[in-house]
Amino acid sequence: MYFISYFSTTSKNFLRLINLLQIYVPYLIFGKDFFRSALLRKFDETGHTTKSLVLMTTKITSHIINIDVCKGFVMLLLFSGSMFSQTITDVFPTRVTTGSVVTIKGTLFTTTQRNNIALMNASGDVITTTAHVLRNTGEMTFEIGSVADFDILDAVLTIGLGGTGPSAAKLISYIAPVEESLTTGESFYVKEIYTNWNYNSNGFWRSSDWTSANTAASPNDKHELLGYKIRPFGSAIDVIYSTGVDDALLEVKLGLTPGQAGYQKKVFKAYSTNGVRGTTSGLNFLMTGDMVDGIEALSETPGDFSTLTGIKALTILEVIIDGKNGLELGTAVGNFNNRTDVQFFSGNGIPGVIGDEDTPDLLITQMADPGLSDVYYYADEFGNVVGHPIKLTIKNVTPNTVLAKWKLNLFTFADGLDFASANPNGRATKYIADRFRPIRMVAFKLEDFGISTAEEITDIDNINMNSGGSADIAFMAYNQETFNIKGPVAKTILPQYVCRLGNGSSALFRVKIGTVAEGGNVGIEDFNVDGNIRAPIPADGLPMLFQYQLWKDGSAATTKGPTPSALTITDVDAGKLGVYKLRIDNGQGIVIVPVELAQGGTPFIWNGAWSSPYGDVADINIKERGLVFTSDYNEDVDLEGCDCLVVAGTNVTIPPSKKVKLYGAITIAPQIDEVPGTSPFIPAGTFTLKDNASLIQTKPLLLVGGLNVNENKGEIIVERVADNLKKFDYVYWSSPVEGFNVGGILSSRTYEWDVIASNTKGTVGNWVTPPSGIMTPGKGFIVRVPTPDPDAPPVDPEEGFTSTGIFEGIPNNGEYIIPVLLSPGIPIPDPNSGWNLIGNPYPSAINAGDFLTTNSTLLEVIDGGVYLWTHGTEIMPGGSNPFYQDFGYNYNSADYLVYNGTTSTDPDFDGNIASGQGFFVKAKAPENVRFTNAMRFTTDEEAYDNSQFFRSPSDSKNATASESEKQLLWLALTNEAKTATVAVVGYVQGATYGKDNLYDASHMGTNDFSLYTQVSADRLVIQGRPLPFDSSDKVTLGVAVPTNGIYSIAIDHLKGSIMLNPEQSIYLEDTYQNVIHDLKKSPYSFTAIAGDMNDRFVLRYMDRQLSVEEQQLSDTFVYVKNEQLHVRAAKNIESITGYDLAGKKVMDHHADGNSKSLSTPFQFPKGVYLMVITLENSATVTKKVLN
Repeated sequence: MYFISYFSTTSKNFLRLINLLQIYVPYLIFGKDFFRSALLRKFDETGHTTKSLVLMTTKITSHIINIDVCKGFVMLLLFSGSMFSQTITDVFPTRVTTGSVVTIKGTLFTTTQRNNIALMNASGDVITTTAHVLRNTGEMTFEIGSVADFDILDAVLTIGLGGTGPSAAKLISYIAPVEESLTTGESFYVKEIYTNWNYNSNGFWRSSDWTSANTAASPNDKHELLGYKIRPFGSAIDVIYSTGVDDALLEVKLGLTPGQAGYQKKVFKAYSTNGVRGTTSGLNFLMTGDMVDGIEALSETPGDFSTLTGIKALTILEVIIDGKNGLELGTAVGNFNNRTDVQFFSGNGIPGVIGDEDTPDLLITQMADPGLSDVYYYADEFGNVVGHPIKLTIKNVTPNTVLAKWKLNLFTFADGLDFASANPNGRATKYIADRFRPIRMVAFKLEDFGISTAEEITDIDNINMNSGGSADIAFMAYNQETFNIKGPVAKTILPQYVCRLGNGSSALFRVKIGTVAEGGNVGIEDFNVDGNIRAPIPADGLPMLFQYQLWKDGSAATTKGPTPSALTITDVDAGKLGVYKLRIDNGQGIVIVPVELAQGGTPFIWNGAWSSPYGDVADINIKERGLVFTSDYNEDVDLEGCDCLVVAGTNVTIPPSKKVKLYGAITIAPQIDEVPGTSPFIPAGTFTLKDNASLIQTKPLLLVGGLNVNENKGEIIVERVADNLKKFDYVYWSSPVEGFNVGGILSSRTYEWDVIASNTKGTVGNWVTPPSGIMTPGKGFIVRVPTPDPDAPPVDPEEGFTSTGIFEGIPNNGEYIIPVLLSPGIPIPDPNSGWNLIGNPYPSAINAGDFLTTNSTLLEVIDGGVYLWTHGTEIMPGGSNPFYQDFGYNYNSADYLVYNGTTSTDPDFDGNIASGQGFFVKAKAPENVRFTNAMRFTTDEEAYDNSQFFRSPSDSKNATASESEKQLLWLALTNEAKTATVAVVGYVQGATYGKDNLYDASHMGTNDFSLYTQVSADRLVIQGRPLPFDSSDKVTLGVAVPTNGIYSIAIDHLKGSIMLNPEQSIYLEDTYQNVIHDLKKSPYSFTAIAGDMNDRFVLRYMDRQLSVEEQQLSDTFVYVKNEQLHVRAAKNIESITGYDLAGKKVMDHHADGNSKSLSTPFQFPKGVYLMVITLENSATVTKKVLN
């Protein structure tokens, strides 16, 4: 029981509170959970209860909240037998700093817990958190957002509203970074460096050779760090430390001897970066000496990048470990940690070196102008901070800490690529003339990080550089005496991807390992260099032991043993995704190589040709490819993959009628704004679907909380063309993208159909101007084509003109629901109510049959079929109105193509509703129509054709597979002007003789020119009847005609083996004339007066011969028009005698016998007359005629 106390002075406020609680309490207070029961009490000013209300609910939670309601307030005191339904089982790391990512393991997590993660200690100090992520009901992560300058120790982690949720058993401590600024007076300031750059053909360079006036002393090629000079803390003299790259050269050039004061021989090596995870930023650059590419600055052009094979093949991780000992200064990475944390392997620390001497333990290079501060810290393998972090700030101040400037080239990386495999994709053209960047270097000791014990050194697994910085590094190096890494080394394992979880999916981790030889590099990529990295041998001692451990699960099950360094993860599901850590132990040390297993596509990169860092492109399964466009694309082929990324500055065009089929999301990278002196402006990527092109996404994304889930990011462009349009014509549109304003389609008028709006007929249902211009996905609109330019060349009336809709926005994806309504009848329900204008919400075709199966059969929301306007006849003033009101210009509703589970009124329609197409449906009840991704492709995941926009081309060959099982007959009613209207009778598995939602489709509105069948009172344009076909079946046909005249009924089209069988007869019975006509031999022509005849004709399949008299009667026609009697027969006419209904002869006309038709005055009173026509063979035919 929950007690809700409410204090107020007015009853009105009490009622407002009840309404507020009923609407908002389940959502604002409890998220998805509802409380079991609550007693709402109103107290008067003396504290006595005056009103109460019990709210019934379903689930227990525990929260407190105040709700302000005018003069009253609500206090919820919530109690239950089981205080918390969620639990916390583990938290790591627990010793954190700014930017640390913390994982929470537990049970029954929801968005409520995700949104209410709190850290506070007993003193009330709060550790701020950010970037909360609910990975699943058992795992959440968040980042430490605190930037406090003091430690916050032993904070309690809670996950509930107001800090009342469950708490973690482990306490979390925030370790504040110690702020350090680089100045010339600091002991970690490197005063001078020495390299083997060939300055003045001397094979040696010292940074003091450079001055602002001597740019010739700016290094412009590869060169390695030989040594550096600092003033150690408390020392009276400067000390030069060698690096082990070439001590002999250093000593010769500087006149040094081992053991002398001010000189110490050391070995420094670059850290490897197996710990880098994340994606590149548009602010990342490859920096190389000007001559590394072999082209002098004045001769370089943006277009020559395609020839730079060596540069194009470089990766970020190679750049920071190249050269001997990895100490190459001629290559660097700009803004390395702009968007990702960087973790450098730093295991195997050796106790005993702390305090022994003043030798630095860590070298950090800065190869360009400084930017933001960067945070560095050592950590153990679980991410716990060892010692304390350092927040390093470098400023352009006087005296300047710049050692020299180097002359360089800048190359760009595409935004959003995996850090481990990204290659440069072009020159940074804006900065081709801006060649010089400053060089700085910092040298820290472990004591600077607060590390002062042997145990702390042993705990160190890595050194981290937090994201959000702007470090431009050539390398980070360690003192081998501190970290004597003689354990194994491993080539970086690229992240592994699985597109679809389950269904037997698997991933293979394989690592290439070696052992460091003396003087070798750590983490070098080339494992075939003798003397540096070699394969393990028995003499190394213990065999290699491999242990894979899923990081996110803490102490998860492991696989270990002296087997090949590979592990296959089978049956990959969401629980197996995450970061795996491979621990490799050779008895001399351990290396830990993290590798991520994620859902997504394996990178498959377009840069003028397809390539992949994962091997031969032909070996990557087409469905597993992650399409990445780093250069412009306009190839005339279909594409398929798992997902797609278009990087900034890249334009992708999908030509007309081509398809891009993805399982997952498409991402269009946004523009990258200019950072002066660092990066140029790069426009957003573009992705354009030309007319009839398609973007299909097959992942089944369903509604969550009634809302669409669209994983796509960034805007695309969809071009749709409607052709053969006439003046004043309207196009039925639906937007395939989010947030598009219908005003973006050039037009003078735009309307939507409002089912309940009043009209001039005194009923409801009317075209109205949209209250908002935003095109809701799944909703239809009509837009009038622009008035033709009077100065433009005349339009061919046979071809008409075209209207192009250009839609820009995030492509729609996933499930959408659109409400459909019935029009309330005035005074009784109108049988034509319920028409709703909706539309295909996707940038690809949907199958009308799939749409109807979902919404007619499974949900029973709509009745009959879908109705698409074909622009078959020109819009005319006063045309027949398919709805409820006058609308100036109207279409003939016979020009609506109708499709349902039986067939289509147009036999060439392929059953697919094109992208951008609006269409009508008839609601069976006020409900929601559903669109899903499953409507966009076949069971074999083949995309549907997207070319039939508004009209049905006669050359379509894409009939649906189920058509072959159906027996279909199209009948056409035509007038003397050869205008036709169609009705269809089909024999279909699943249909009945009664009204079937999926197989029967009504005529659209009241139509004065139509051919129809009937079921009960419904007039059908398509009627499905059951299989097997019965030749004794009879189908009643009705006709409605607008004027007196001669009309014809003919077979328009046949499908199915029975209907196409020459032996199967098809007859039309005229009950008014008592004639049965063989439609397979010829159309049946008849005279009719204006009006509706719902009982005149019968479709039948009787196999019998017509008599001569019946044939002559069938072939003879008589009607009166404009006081003229018109007669037509199959043989020459001899005479015509006319009688009124009293039997009185009123006319006797003799013809010359040489013509089969005649016209003669007929000026008699209105009424019915009998005409006896004598033919040349003396046969007579009697016909009734209405004057």
